[in-house]
Amino acid sequence: MHAITTFKFKRVAHIAFGLAFLAFGLCTNVQATCNVRQSFVGPGPGRFTISLPATVAFDPMQPDGTVLMSRDVVSQGFEVYATGCKNPNSLGREMHSGVGTLGRFDTFPTSVAGVGIRVGYRSSGGTAIWWNNNIVDNSGSVGMTIYPPPLVVELIKTGPITAQGSLGGEIGRLTLLDHGQIVYSVFMTGTLTIKPSVPTCNVLTKTVPVGLGKVTMETLRGLGSSSQSTPFDIKLQCAGGTQGATTRMCMTLTDAADPGNRGTALSLSPDSKAKGYGIQILRADDTPVSYGPDSAAAGNPGQWYVGEPGNNHVAIPLKARYVRTATDVQPGTANGVATFTMSYQ
Repeated sequence: MHAITTFKFKRVAHIAFGLAFLAFGLCTNVQATCNVRQSFVGPGPGRFTISLPATVAFDPMQPDGTVLMSRDVVSQGFEVYATGCKNPNSLGREMHSGVGTLGRFDTFPTSVAGVGIRVGYRSSGGTAIWWNNNIVDNSGSVGMTIYPPPLVVELIKTGPITAQGSLGGEIGRLTLLDHGQIVYSVFMTGTLTIKPSVPTCNVLTKTVPVGLGKVTMETLRGLGSSSQSTPFDIKLQCAGGTQGATTRMCMTLTDAADPGNRGTALSLSPDSKAKGYGIQILRADDTPVSYGPDSAAAGNPGQWYVGEPGNNHVAIPLKARYVRTATDVQPGTANGVATFTMSYQ
């Protein structure tokens, strides 16, 4: 008896851009001992908001440290009070910071690789004083009133930029270190889309049929045994980027018959007659692909790094083969369908 298979791939056009700011954790063992409140809002850290452009476009091949966007803005919100501090009976040390871990050029990270954000004040002479975890000792003061501050916000190139994304949420804060309290945070209203001129890629072959030929049951005698592999590739055309720019490409394969499959054996489709077999898809280095959800989110289960193409044709080499998945087997046709999702990060 023989088993014959043809399985097809279809493209799932999901490209995800997002941003998640990292949360800054206070490494203190003190209790919240100041009364912090915002007028017309109530107790707790104050909230000021700023508005930035909806889109920032730029050449990603500029040198590190390049200012991609700079805006002087006046934050909005009601005044914030910090009073009645105890143990110590003063404001103590104050720290202005961004959100996450301080990096190059006084910036804090965004989810767009190679783009950092920094926030600060301008001095009377016009020089920006960045919130780079700078600490001021205010032990001589027992309270403060803060009105919505004028700020300067900049996006800085901190490394290779290979994809676009969106910024939003909290971008800075003032913390009373000796009391473990945030006095106020600064949030963006809406989102800001970062659009570096990196290549975008289109799949050239929407359906990829792969014939695995005839395989005898004797070839797959033992559990986990596999047949000879058949090579194939997925072709894309990438274009539209600045000369020399690249985009970071990742891929996930999803089992169409069993989307919850996280193993390395593709399930046979319902029209298959064979039993006890699956299909393995191998990367160029013969590593079996693990299947994952139909998602382009960074870090998606089963996702792997493909490469960083520029403005050029791309062929992603893969192989497919039968694999025995059960002790009890039945001959017949053995077909499978997988979908693939590209993610540009």
